[in-house]
Amino acid sequence: MDSKMQTGLLLVLGPIVALVGWMVLYPAEGSIATASELMADPDLSKAALILGFGGMIAIFIGLINISRKMLMAGGAGSSYANIATFMFMAVVPMLFLGAAVELSVADATKTMTASTVMMLGTAVGNGIAIPVGAGVFLLGIGVALAKNFHVGAAALLVISGAALAISSPSLILGADNLAEMVGFMGLFLTSIVLGVLRLRAD
Repeated sequence: MDSKMQTGLLLVLGPIVALVGWMVLYPAEGSIATASELMADPDLSKAALILGFGGMIAIFIGLINISRKMLMAGGAGSSYANIATFMFMAVVPMLFLGAAVELSVADATKTMTASTVMMLGTAVGNGIAIPVGAGVFLLGIGVALAKNFHVGAAALLVISGAALAISSPSLILGADNLAEMVGFMGLFLTSIVLGVLRLRAD
């Protein structure tokens, strides 16, 4: 499988898999499950977490491939792609950490201990919007300057990145945020668009 096919599939399948995990299987009444909700059905919770986090990791590996290729090509937009690459590389281990924390909560036997551990997972989830938003926004600027994708893809990247960056302060303070939902849904849509464009590229 060549890199173009690999990147395209990661960007197209990643959001679909993540949405199944987070929107269909994840056992939460709100946007974030409590420890007791994860512990109530460990098998369903683990399936949701593997799909949700796995899909997100696939998206960011795909975005790393795109930003690295832009960096290596040089020219307009490469300096923005350079910073975006580092941001995305920081996100991937944060996602692995978040998955490990929530999987351990699903397997826990004591609710009080699980709730304490879950606080770490929530902190990781709240902080992740910062590098994601910055990286996506900068990649959008880079794409707009390099013109290596349709201008609509650049606009989607900039809008979703800006929404995630705006959501960061209230996420850290623990407030539910519409901008977070807009940002991540925009990111999923943008990922699919970039993936399709990458698969169709000559």
